[in-house]
Order: sequence, then structure tokens, then C-alpha cells
Amino acid sequence: MKTLKVIAAILIALALIAAEGLAMGILSVDKALSEGTIKKSIVETGVVDDVIGEALRENTVSMGGAYGELVQSVMKTDVMNDFFAAYLSSVIRSEVYGEQYEEIAEDDLMQAFSSAIDEMEKSGAIRISQEQESIIKNMIKEELPRLTQDLNSLAMQYDASSGELTNDATSADDAVKNVLSRGMQMIMLLISAALCAALIALFWKNKSGFIWCAVVTGVVTACYVLLTVLGASGTLLAGGSPGDAFVLTLLSRGFKVAAIIGGVVTCIFVAAYIVWRARDRRKEEYEENIETAKRFA
Repeated sequence: MKTLKVIAAILIALALIAAEGLAMGILSVDKALSEGTIKKSIVETGVVDDVIGEALRENTVSMGGAYGELVQSVMKTDVMNDFFAAYLSSVIRSEVYGEQYEEIAEDDLMQAFSSAIDEMEKSGAIRISQEQESIIKNMIKEELPRLTQDLNSLAMQYDASSGELTNDATSADDAVKNVLSRGMQMIMLLISAALCAALIALFWKNKSGFIWCAVVTGVVTACYVLLTVLGASGTLLAGGSPGDAFVLTLLSRGFKVAAIIGGVVTCIFVAAYIVWRARDRRKEEYEENIETAKRFA
């Protein structure tokens, strides 16, 4: 009987590894492609800087190098980073989940640029006259067609069909979209919960089912910790390519979120085991005291 119980536990644990692994994988992709993660990765890797610099270099040099430096500063403000993050997020998520997106429009980019200048003026980061502001905005307007085209081209570099994200996991075909959907994530979480409940029930007498769950979750978590480290080290070794560093940074951040959540769940299982075992010991001691009292009564 004990052997059968162990065999059943092993089979359940293997199924739990698969379910938790897939649930964490879906979570990693979702978090990696959030606007917040993409904004941090844009700032950290400077993936947009090269495109902007190339698009503006000829114009800013011909009209005075001082304006070129100012424009680069404006492009690195929170307003512009938010704008680029929202755009890149919508592009990449369209490949993963089939969500709709529109290419950057010149009017939208010009509006974001104007807001960025206003932000810098209000904060005191720059002081320019209305004439200078007009010159800079006209300069940007002249470059808008090229700049928007280059930015749209940059986004297409992260088309999932090129296989740059998670081993082609971002292909927009229906099967992959279903696997990466939040609905599938919820199903995997429910399956994981059911399998954990089965392990706990299987060893309810000594509460070791909690330890089984902790070990399995810990193993899956360790895999995502390793993926996080590999992603971070890969970013450092990306050969100076902002595009490669950007993708690796996104993945590393997504894996990190999954690893943190997995670590928390592992600790919860361990804590539950300690609490239940302590409760059982107190109950056993109480029952022993009752039996002793009855014998001496």
C-alpha cells in the first residue's frame, strides 16, 4: 500500500511539474510583454536611441548640433518612453495574442514630442524660447515620415514569426495564442491546485503532502531562476546589439516575476506544513494527556 502511494505521488508530482511549468511560462510571457516591462527595457538597453539618432542625425547637424542634443534629451523623457513602450507592447502583443494595433502615426508622435518638451520646460530641465521651440518642432516635422517609418520597422524586427521571442512561442497562429492565453493560464492554475490538493490528501496523516508540493514548486521555480540568470547574463553578452539586449531583457524580467511568485508559493507550502504539524503534535499531546488522566482516574 505504501509503495502504491509513493508511485501515485510521483505520477502526480510529474503532472504538477508540467502544469506549474506551463502556468509560469504563460505568466512570464505576459509580464515580459507588459508596457511597464517594455518601458524599463527601452530605458535600460537604449533600443530606440539608435533609430532616433539615425533618423535625426543629418537634419540636426545641418541645423546646428545643439538642437540635435536637445532632441535626443527630449526623446528620453518619461512621456516619450511611455509612448514608445505602449507602441512596442501593442506590436509584440499583437503577434502573441492576435491583438490589434496601429502603426505609429505622425500626428501621434508629434503630439507626444510636444508633450515631452512641455514636461522638460515645466521641470526646468531645459529653457528655450518660443522661437527655438518652433524651430525644433519644425525640424521634427520634417523628419516625421522617416522617423515613423524607422520606428515601425524597428517594431517589425520583433515579429514573432522570426522566432526571436521564446523559441517561436510568439507565433500568432491560433494554437499558440490559445496556449498563451490567460484562459489557458487559469486552467493550468486550477489543474495545479487540484494536483496539490491530491498530494496533500494522499499524505494527510503526516502532512508530508505539503512538502511534496513545496519540493515540486521549488524545482520549477529553480528552473525559472536559472532562466532569469541566463537571460540577464545573455543581455550582458549581447555583442553590443541593442535589439538583442532588448529581447533578452524582456524575457529575463518575465522569468524573474515567475520565479518570485514560485518562491513565495514554495514558502507558503513549507509554512503550511510547519503549522499543520505543530497543530497535530498539540492534538496528539492533548489526546495522550487525556488517556493518561483516564488511566489514573
